[in-house]
Amino acid sequence: MSNAEHLDNALAKSELHVLPEAGHLASADQSDEFSSMIIAWVAAGDRHTAAA
Repeated sequence: MSNAEHLDNALAKSELHVLPEAGHLASADQSDEFSSMIIAWVAAGDRHTAAA
């Protein structure tokens, strides 16, 4: 099991996303996919905040 999988299992509400062929700078290596994931994460946070 990878470190990422260990962290994903240990952190409540975490979501593990693997970007193919991305290195340590995933935001640069896979910028479109990374940006889409961040936008979805922010939008989900807005929904959780509005429901609180």
